Formats: sequence, structure tokens, C-alpha cells
Amino acid sequence: MWYVAAPMKMRTVALYGASLLVTLATACSDDGGNNNGTCGDGHTTGSEQCDDGNTANGDGCSSSCKNESSGPRCGDNNVDVASEQCDDGNTTSGDGCSATCQNEGSGQCGNGAINGAEMCDDANTTNGDGCSSTCVVESGYTCTGTPSVCTMPQTANGTCASPFNVMLTGTTGDLTATLSGDTTTGTSQVAMAACDGFGDEGDGHDQIYKIITTDVRDLKITLTSNTMSGAIVRLLRTPCDVTTEILEYTDAEDGCADLDGSGYLGYVNLPAGTYYIVVDTYAAGEEGTYEVEVVASLPGCGNGVPNGAFEFCDDGNTMAGDGCNVNCEVETGYNCIVPGMGMPSSCHMKGCGDGVIDAMATVPEQCDDLNTVSGDRCSSTCQLEFDTTEANEPNDTVPQVLTAVDHIVKGELVTDTDADLYSFTLTAPTTVTIETYDTIDGTTLNYVDANTGAVGNNKFDCKAVDTEVSVFPAGADPTMPAMGLVRDDDDGAGYCSYLGAADSIDDQIEMGADPTQLVMLPAGTYTIRVGNYSNTALATPGPYVLDIKFGGTTATPVAPAPGDLILNEVMTADNVADTNCDGATTNSNDEFVEIVNVSNKTLDLSGITVRDNMPNAGVVRFTFGLAGNLGTGTTTLAPGKAVVVWGGGMPNCPGVTNWFVNAVANQGTLGLNDGGEQVTLMSADSTPVELATATFGVATTTVSFNRSPDITGTTYALHNAVTGHVGDFSPGKKVDGTAF
Repeated sequence: MWYVAAPMKMRTVALYGASLLVTLATACSDDGGNNNGTCGDGHTTGSEQCDDGNTANGDGCSSSCKNESSGPRCGDNNVDVASEQCDDGNTTSGDGCSATCQNEGSGQCGNGAINGAEMCDDANTTNGDGCSSTCVVESGYTCTGTPSVCTMPQTANGTCASPFNVMLTGTTGDLTATLSGDTTTGTSQVAMAACDGFGDEGDGHDQIYKIITTDVRDLKITLTSNTMSGAIVRLLRTPCDVTTEILEYTDAEDGCADLDGSGYLGYVNLPAGTYYIVVDTYAAGEEGTYEVEVVASLPGCGNGVPNGAFEFCDDGNTMAGDGCNVNCEVETGYNCIVPGMGMPSSCHMKGCGDGVIDAMATVPEQCDDLNTVSGDRCSSTCQLEFDTTEANEPNDTVPQVLTAVDHIVKGELVTDTDADLYSFTLTAPTTVTIETYDTIDGTTLNYVDANTGAVGNNKFDCKAVDTEVSVFPAGADPTMPAMGLVRDDDDGAGYCSYLGAADSIDDQIEMGADPTQLVMLPAGTYTIRVGNYSNTALATPGPYVLDIKFGGTTATPVAPAPGDLILNEVMTADNVADTNCDGATTNSNDEFVEIVNVSNKTLDLSGITVRDNMPNAGVVRFTFGLAGNLGTGTTTLAPGKAVVVWGGGMPNCPGVTNWFVNAVANQGTLGLNDGGEQVTLMSADSTPVELATATFGVATTTVSFNRSPDITGTTYALHNAVTGHVGDFSPGKKVDGTAF
């Protein structure tokens, strides 16, 4: 026997600011290019120590592709004072800085390096931006750095008649400007108007700025106050005319930001033009200093990556009528769920099936799992499904007897100290899984349960009551925790309780002498106690669902029968796409077969073969369990899980851990046919039985064939035509990129 006290509950909440910067990296790409293995081709091969794409000496990599001195040299983009007058990062003459890094005539101004008599050099020869066409600092400006960055200190008030001119500087990616000012002096020029839901705002002194954009941009304007006690920022088309205020997004926000709110304005696909920024204090006497940051980015709406600063959804396109419009605004009548970094929005018409639990609906929703299908614990009308109701409340003394078959019980804790008891009797050793929850929602796509490892689009959650579940043997007093076999609080999703084989022993509070009881309970009678964690206060009675599953009398993997396995996704084209993420497209290494266990049994795949050219015996392309095959996979496949067989290579796809590579000499690569193919799984019997088969048409160059709908479909379609797809293929993952 051992006893571990219940740990103190600790919860972590992650806050994400509106200006979160998301950087995307594209993985597993391949351009299919080749090099010729010679010095100067830009690819370091063979005995080469380097290859910079040329056969010139003196640039760090010699004409024979050997490393030269690592010390200062012409062309390293650093001016070496002892020998160089300039260094523009190359050894090409005629561009203002010669091949020996000496200034070349008058053409040196505008190269970004301050040379000779230059006072500044902002990498252009444009007048009016602080550094003139002759590299002289213009009146009123201060220039620093290389290339020079020139700013004009704000020494006077920007007015309606004479706004401050703001110069956006930077690359073609992001153009920025940082403004600072003081509203202590000046006057109130802009009329008061509504701001962020408040009444008339902006009665104090204000400052007016003018910005010009020459192309379509996403624009963010952020106001921070140093000494102002209250302020707002507006964006106008006409200086000081609040009737020309530009709305941030449809039916929701005006073109004003209040420091008590977000403090920033965000616009998507703002057309090129002239705009006016107004910084205004709430009222007289609240003036002071402030800063404004302006960022004009290239448009990103439609790339499938929602930007919280500018976009309120992004479903990967700019079509109207699908819930997320051309400006990445949520359309009227829709809800859009942002699943997380790097994933597109999921938009659905408001109502049951939109993934958002609507407690104000005509029939209040108890759950919403992003569909209107019954039989998945949330019904077609968004009500929690159950087959048994808690009886004889309070049932905290005499347990309610349940038969030892799967049950979903609807119960309720009516007080802080209430506890409900249920009992069942096993006639043979049986695996038992116990889980509690009080709602299911779809607001967390690609949710990964940290304890059970379950992955999906629906989050089982405990919002009404934080449960604690205990299991007691026959004769034990269920009011005495020390007499229990096992107890759990937060090992399920969303602070719900979970006991079962999928959980980690380290995550449970063990009270039994034999940890295997967590997987397989011996024959006997047991009592389940559902209580309120630490008797924490309940605002109202707490409804809950108790889900009990009895997994059978054996946990030993069994041989699959026809219908237990499906061929969910197959890539028959070769040498066209890097499906295995090893950075190469060689021969037919990137062909693959994805197999899914659609039964409720754990299956033993040993001896099962993948064949093509059926009917008759076909050609064996892969045999599970055959010595010589490579990979991280196992021949044991749990219910709902997938295994991938690749033709070859060294697979390295993130999140795909159950895979094999066909490395047996007499079978070679998968060698599937591009012009039409039939793939079949055959049993390991002495007279093999067909377990699953699929026929495919002519292969495309980069797209796999996938069941449509994913997993449940009876026909195949190109991966990028299947509803919810992400990318052109997803070996080892569902069509939407989530794990099995």
C-alpha cells in the first residue's frame, strides 16, 4: 500500500497581447534543384571548403573553393579603416564602391555607407527625407547610423492647417515611424466624438500627423502615454474632420482607440493614400507627453495565419460568404475560431455546430463540438448525450448500481460537500476507463490533452464543477480516501478527472499496491465516488457527466479482421514532393501508404502485407515485422491510431512518430504506379485474406489521394479537395494536420 496526498491545484493562464509577432517557417520544402559539383556553382561538394557562386579570389572563398583568411577583407560589408574608404558587401566596381573598396567619384552618395565628406547616407538620393541627394543633413533633421536614419524632432504643434509630416522608413516588408510629442502646449482643434463605445471624447489639446502610403498596407497605430492622464488616437481621411474617421472593421469598431482599451488601431488592406493621425487628450488639464508607433506591413490577409493586431480571422482565402471576408473580418451571422499559431481560422454559421456554446439560444446549448452529428457525446442539437441519470439524490450513502457495460451518466453535485456513488461488478479481469466533464466545445482546435495524449478539435471541459473521482474496492468506506484504490482530480482535459490506461501513473494519486489495477481491474465489486474538489464553493449546483467504458477481458493485441483497417491516404507519385520531410525527393522514397485502425481493438500488424497490382497474388511491397525494415513504428496499433509506410529516405516530419521505411532488399521501395494503381492490405494467414483495398487514378505531381471525408469516407479525392484539408498531403496526420 502507498498513499500520496492530493497536490495543491495550480493553474496557468497564458495572455497573448494584441501585438504578438508571429514568424512562420516553412518546413519540409524542396525545390527539386540539382548542382553540377563544380567550384563556382554555389554548392559546397566533395573536397570544396566553400563555394560562393564565383571563382574570384579575395572574397573569402578562393578560385579553387578553399577558405581564405577570415580577417577583415574588401566585400565583407565592414569598412576597414586602415585600407578601405567604403565597403558595400561586394567586390564589384561601378556601383560607388570599387572592387578594392575605394570611393568611386560622385556615385558614392546613396550607397548606405558614409564616405568622404558625406554627412549622412540613407541608401537613396531622395530629397526631403532628412538626407539630401548629395548626402547632406537637411534642415531640422537629425541623422544617425549607417545607413542613416533621419528624424525631425517635434518642436512645434501639428495643426489642422499644417500637420506634422511623418516619413515611413524601412524595407518593402515593414515601413515604420516612431513619433513622440507633448500636448501640454497647443490647442484643441479636433471636435469631440465617440471612441471605443464611450461618449464624446477628445476635449483636450491635440496633435495632428500626416502619413502617406504608396501601396496597399496593413496598418497598426499604437499610442502609449508617458505623462498624459488620458488620451485617444484617431485615423482620418481629412485633417480634423471626425466625420472622415476610418473604421477599423465592419460593424464592430470605430476609427478611434482609447488608452483605457486596446490603445491601438488596426487596419487590413488599407488602400494607398494620405491619412491623418490625431493624438487627443480626454479633457483640458490631462495633457502630457506620449509616443506613437506606426507600422505599415505588406498585406497578409488570406495566408491562413490570423494576425491578432490586424485580422479578426484568416481562413486561408479572401473570398466573401464563407465567414471570413476579403479584409479578414468575421462576417455577419458567423463565428470564427482561431485555433492557434500557424493555423487558419475555422468559420461556421452561428448556431449549433459552430463550436461556440450559446447559452442564450432558444434551447440553451450544453455543448458544441463543431458538428451536428449525434452519437459523439454531443447531440445534433448541442445537448450532452447520456444513457443513465443519477438516481435517488442524494446518493452519497447507498451507491447507484450500474451494469458493467459502457455508460454515460448525467449527475449533479447540489452542494459544496455533495458526493455521488456508483457501483459495478466485474465477473472477470476487465480494463476500465473513467472520465468526467460538464461540457464539450470546439473553441480549441488541435487540442492535445497533456495527460491522456488525446488529440482533436473538441475540448472536454469542467466549467460548472471541478470534480474529483475515486475508486474503492468492495467493503471499503467511500468516505475514507485512504481506503481507495486510486483517486484523480485534474488528469483529464480542462481540469476534469480521468482514470484509465491512457493516463500516466505519475499523474495520478496512487493508493493501491498494484499499479496494474489502473489498466485491468480484477473480478469483484467496485464503487466510484464523484465529488467536488476540496469542497470548493459552487456558485450554483454543478452538473457533470460520468463516462465509464469497459474495455473487454483482454488487452492483448489481436490480428485484424476485414474492416478493422483502412487505407486512409496514399501517395503514388514519385520524386515530386518531399512528403517524408528529409529534404530530398529521390526515386520513389516519398511514396507512402497511411493505414488507420478504425476498430475498437488493439491490432497486431505482424505479417500483414502491402501489395499492388491486384487481383491475383499481387506484388508484395511491404511486410510488417519483417527484419530489415527501418523506422520508429510498432506493429501494435491502438484504436484510432495510424501508421505510415514510406518508400524510403529518412523521414523527419514533426509529430509523426509511428512510421516505417521499406528497406528490405527483395522488396525495395514501394514502387507504386503513377498512371493508376490499386493498393491492398492482406492478412498474415497462410492463405492471405484481403483486409482493405483502394483504387486510385492517375497521380498528380504533388498531391496525395485521401478518403473524403477523412477516415469516414468511402471514396477517394485529391488531398487538397477534401474538406478541412491543410496542404497537399499529411502522412501520419489527419487531413487537417492534426494528430491521430
